[in-house]
Amino acid sequence: MANEPMIEIEGLEEAIKKLEKIGKLEPVKAAIKAGGKYLKGRIARYPPRKHVSIQEVGGWASEKQRRWFFANLREGKIDVPYRRGISPGTERLGQKWTEQIRDGGFTVVVGNNVSYARFVQKPGEQTSMMKKIGWKTTVQVADEEARKVQNDVKNAIMKAIGAM
Repeated sequence: MANEPMIEIEGLEEAIKKLEKIGKLEPVKAAIKAGGKYLKGRIARYPPRKHVSIQEVGGWASEKQRRWFFANLREGKIDVPYRRGISPGTERLGQKWTEQIRDGGFTVVVGNNVSYARFVQKPGEQTSMMKKIGWKTTVQVADEEARKVQNDVKNAIMKAIGAM
């Protein structure tokens, strides 16, 4: 999913340079990796099951959407009611979140390649149905969890330099 939120750690570049000199980068990289794993787990959480009718979200977004739905229903590509992880066409969104380590271990990118992920959790593209069901966008989750991830990385830096 492109245009994903970021959790930035202020002063990280300066701290990395100092830690590099004393050879204590691995604990910081481990904390960054753990932060990515934690964030992935939070984003991948399914909201509680909740039935929302098309009428509750104001009807179809377009005639094209309505036609797509009924054509796929006729072809057996979708079920009504939808059954998580079982219905035809499910790609198991929650299980497809991944983390990718970049920049030598100082960046973790959390992403998902499920074809419909953007309609479920991408800011600006999430459908009103998914919002009403209770799906959080990736930005909402990142905003909620930023302080914890930042603190964990900060604590790893402090420990590495012997300040804790």
